[in-house]
Amino acid sequence: MKAKRLILPKDSSVRPTTDKLRSAVFSILGDRVAEAAVLDGFAGSGALGIEAVSRGASFVFFTDTNTDGVRRNAAMLPEGSFGIKKGNFLSGGFKGGPFDIIFIDPPYGLIGSEKILSVISEEGALAEGGVIVYEEFYKTRFEGFSRFYTADERRYGDTVIRFLEQKP
Repeated sequence: MKAKRLILPKDSSVRPTTDKLRSAVFSILGDRVAEAAVLDGFAGSGALGIEAVSRGASFVFFTDTNTDGVRRNAAMLPEGSFGIKKGNFLSGGFKGGPFDIIFIDPPYGLIGSEKILSVISEEGALAEGGVIVYEEFYKTRFEGFSRFYTADERRYGDTVIRFLEQKP
């Protein structure tokens, strides 16, 4: 897919993942992206999910309380390669799962990681062998969840990225 500029919402609560951070995340994910089913939770502009499809993911499902930006940006994706749900991530109901890769970038400081990871677990949203890419402000206390472990963790400026996998 040819590189295109994303439309960013004017809403200051949306913090699009920077190009540098996206590049680092996808470098770490490597071949896991090819043919993956992806969930972009708290999608915002949809940058992570769109990047996943551009790198070979077969499908991405976006969810956010405001889907205006992601709807405009997802229009550049091939037909049938995405779905969008407007709503609160915590209400679950993700279509197309389980997912091989789940991107989580919640509003900083508003929702605890334990609550988010609990929803993912209860919904059976993560496929066996899948990974959760959890992005948050580095000063946020990460609560974790008993069914997942941190396989990798990296800090980029004010952001920490955790790669979580299911415990065996």
